[in-house]
Amino acid sequence: MIHTNGMAEVEGMGTIGQRVNYGDFRDVSGVLLPYRSEVEIANPLIGTIATQVTEIEVGVELAEGVFELSD
Repeated sequence: MIHTNGMAEVEGMGTIGQRVNYGDFRDVSGVLLPYRSEVEIANPLIGTIATQVTEIEVGVELAEGVFELSD
């Protein structure tokens, strides 16, 4: 598992410490990618947020603007 520490800006709460743990690394076209991540927020009201990737597909064409944020 790989760990990173930092700060997160949480709306309504300000700046809070966080630790991100990356694990379950798998080879995807020659690159090791983490299939699991856990974000531990230094606030008991939030706690830990876990993300699990179930599938990765490479070479997929995406519509233009698919990653743009809307207002």
